[in-house]
Amino acid sequence: MKVYDEGKFWESRDVERLLKVLGEYNAITAAFVEFLHSAIPEEVSIEAPILLHPQFRLYAILGREKVKNLQGLVDVLKTLSSLPYPTKPNPPF
Repeated sequence: MKVYDEGKFWESRDVERLLKVLGEYNAITAAFVEFLHSAIPEEVSIEAPILLHPQFRLYAILGREKVKNLQGLVDVLKTLSSLPYPTKPNPPF
């Protein structure tokens, strides 16, 4: 059986190592949600389970240090949010 395990838990059974990887993912996710929240209009709400985490703010701070180019994504999202929302989707064909 081939297993792809980013936390390397399958091979090592190292719980501390797995928790470190999960913490890094939480940090990146929290930073992304925080940046996304700042980029969208106030009348749009975000639902993300990471927002309910008791250490969300700490994770967001740590995530900002890991992911430096989220501001570019925020700029794109702000531009997209200013465009008129289509009333009918355009089929790709």
